[in-house]
Amino acid sequence: MLNLVDSFLTRPKIMSDQERRHFNRVQFEAEAVFIINEEPVECQVIDLSLHGALVKINHLDPLDKESDFELRIPLSDDPSALISMNLKLTHQDGGSLGLECRHIDLDSITHLRRLVELNLGDSQLLERDFESLSHS
Repeated sequence: MLNLVDSFLTRPKIMSDQERRHFNRVQFEAEAVFIINEEPVECQVIDLSLHGALVKINHLDPLDKESDFELRIPLSDDPSALISMNLKLTHQDGGSLGLECRHIDLDSITHLRRLVELNLGDSQLLERDFESLSHS
């Protein structure tokens, strides 16, 4: 007869999306430019993290997961206030794209860090995200 501890240990644990994520996402709705094969396409940013983004693009054909993409998010009218990331597609559901950051320049990560910090409201959560980023 199994005791409760054995039963708990052998039962698969179902994890929520937030438990599976190593990085805190912040809701950040903004217009941006998604570059596919050097062609700019207007998109809507849904949320951001230090590790990627979720964007929405209307009328989009399926994309190749092996391709590299770029996302440019203007933060103001000042052209230097820009987050630019090279990304890999992790999932596509219609026009919604889950994107993983593969490269980000120093100015962009500085802007992104500040944006995430302001939206999280907890610098300790942000520090944990940076710690996770250095181990991924």
